[in-house]
Amino acid sequence: YGALAIATLYLIARRVFERKETALLAAFFLGTSLLTVQQAHFGKVWILQLWAVIFALWAALKLFDEPTRRRYLFAAAGVALSFGINTIGVLAYVPFVVAHALRHKGESFVRRFFMHRDFLLAHALLLGLVLLFYYLNPYGFANYLGYIKSFFSLAATSSGLGQIISGENTLYCGSPGVMTALTYY
Repeated sequence: YGALAIATLYLIARRVFERKETALLAAFFLGTSLLTVQQAHFGKVWILQLWAVIFALWAALKLFDEPTRRRYLFAAAGVALSFGINTIGVLAYVPFVVAHALRHKGESFVRRFFMHRDFLLAHALLLGLVLLFYYLNPYGFANYLGYIKSFFSLAATSSGLGQIISGENTLYCGSPGVMTALTYY
């Protein structure tokens, strides 16, 4: 999956920057990244997740280039695959919606998002695939809902919110805490 991620990133960079050298440099940086090499070497799920997110971005870029029904369905399948691997893949939904919105920016909001047949069909496929992923992994759904419920019950109290921000509760923010993570770079 690491090789697929590198090849897909090359295609994205080649389309966006329109230069072969820049695309090769982007592929080289991804291919020589320590984290990418390590995750691919040990066969971790994150390398598959990386490919799925990059694939969803590529599909959204193709949708932006030419919004056909096939490309809408292809982009929705990319987002669903990315989400199906891990919930962080839901972030791949944003470029899908942005690509659609930018291609139809002259239309009204209601017409653009609620009356566009291909967009609605893509969402039906997206919903169907997400439900299929949850059916295939019923424990995942219970785990995600349990995490969300615990997070909001903890965040509802001032001491719980302090734990989340400071990093005392490592279940939700890891050891460094949200503030440290936000100010690290």
